[in-house]
Amino acid sequence: MRPLLPYLALVASLAACGGRSGLDDDPPEASVADVRPDRCGPSNCAGCCDDAGACRAGTELEACGMQGLQCQACNPRYDVCNPQGGGDKEIGEFCWAPCDVKSCAGCCETDGTCVVGTSDDACGSAPTICVDCAARGLTCGLVGTTRDCVGR
Repeated sequence: MRPLLPYLALVASLAACGGRSGLDDDPPEASVADVRPDRCGPSNCAGCCDDAGACRAGTELEACGMQGLQCQACNPRYDVCNPQGGGDKEIGEFCWAPCDVKSCAGCCETDGTCVVGTSDDACGSAPTICVDCAARGLTCGLVGTTRDCVGR
């Protein structure tokens, strides 16, 4: 009969090693970002994805874009949000100035029309987007050297 001591020592050393070279270990858990089916992107958002990962309409000045791309923040004084592009702009450039600020002495309507900028419903000085002062209960007037909404 053979002594059992060498076999017991071998079994004990294998058990201490943790199994078959780590193959029996559980795989690492996936991060929440990897497994969330609701994560904003082109497959589930027609608008744009904001910094928090939420799908937005994509037509707002502060969240402009389309096709699940990252939202852009437009400058409300100079830009309009048009996810379809406009003028000579390509798709993907969502914030853009609607008229040429070099040739417009007044303000720019969102459709690209340059107007004088002195009326209550289209107030402003170059190179800004016209503001509807009447909708705010204000009038168009001079503030320093530029036209803007002033109290009545």
